[in-house]
Amino acid sequence: MAAITEISQTSVASHLRPLNPRRDLRRVADLIELCFDETLDADGRRYLSHMRRTEQNQSQHWWEIPLFQAEIGTAGFVWEEKGQIVGNISLIPFVSLGKPIYLIANVAVHPDYRRRGIARALTNAALERSQKRRVRTVWLQVRDNNPAAVQLYESVGFIERACRTTWTLLPGKLQGEVISGVRITSQKSGHWKPQREWLRQNYPDPLLWYWPVSVPAFRPGIWGMLARFVTETHLRQWAVERQGQLLGTMSWRATSTYADQLWLAAPPEHEDLVLKTLLPHLRWRERDQRPLSIDYPVGRAANTLLETGFRANHTLIWMEINL
Repeated sequence: MAAITEISQTSVASHLRPLNPRRDLRRVADLIELCFDETLDADGRRYLSHMRRTEQNQSQHWWEIPLFQAEIGTAGFVWEEKGQIVGNISLIPFVSLGKPIYLIANVAVHPDYRRRGIARALTNAALERSQKRRVRTVWLQVRDNNPAAVQLYESVGFIERACRTTWTLLPGKLQGEVISGVRITSQKSGHWKPQREWLRQNYPDPLLWYWPVSVPAFRPGIWGMLARFVTETHLRQWAVERQGQLLGTMSWRATSTYADQLWLAAPPEHEDLVLKTLLPHLRWRERDQRPLSIDYPVGRAANTLLETGFRANHTLIWMEINL
């Protein structure tokens, strides 16, 4: 493996600059598409189209720039050489436990400019910006099949916090049979205590700031209804019982993105049975022709998800640094 060339401070000063959303978004979108064309899903391509439209709209509605920046997270840095943007990093703001945090995203370097230290320079610039803005926690996601990137992030201080696989089921691909000896019920108030514990195990607290559904929204009864009303969340939920014992629950959330989301709350010893029981129950939804997606800890229930028709989209390592 070739050694990474160290970039001088003079080179950094000459080529690295803050992203300008009024004139960079189209070229950044082109760079991201070039670097990740084989792995972009429908939502990713929609995001790039939105970036391109945003730059075009800003030339006509310049007063809306702050709104556009907030909508697509256009704070960050680019690396430019000879008038071409060959590197990019984005900083997307979130709030966790009342404190601001950043998510690093869209880290891309043109194939012809890799292994020169550009990604490291971009990452250092993003962390310096975070410190100046008194943001003490920064997160990022990196694919598990990109060890060079993992090594880079570890070298600047990031620590792995979670590893998760996103699975997708296309319409008409659901397989499986109804399992005897168990029964499907609606969610009950008595289910909430174990369901909450399983949700926190499968969707851990350190990542709560990123999940599109808050844990209280899954709660049955008036409190859950209020949480769903406040967050404008629509959920349908089912439970699996055997001889009166709760084995697990599954929640379905309609989305405006490529796939509707499934949330599985079950202990490891029962998750396969819960999936095999409830997934055939979802066949009634297939007439909607909507894909289904589930995000789950890597390796957990993998064989059952494959057997029932899901395919693994990607596995992401979640990494965190405290500044």
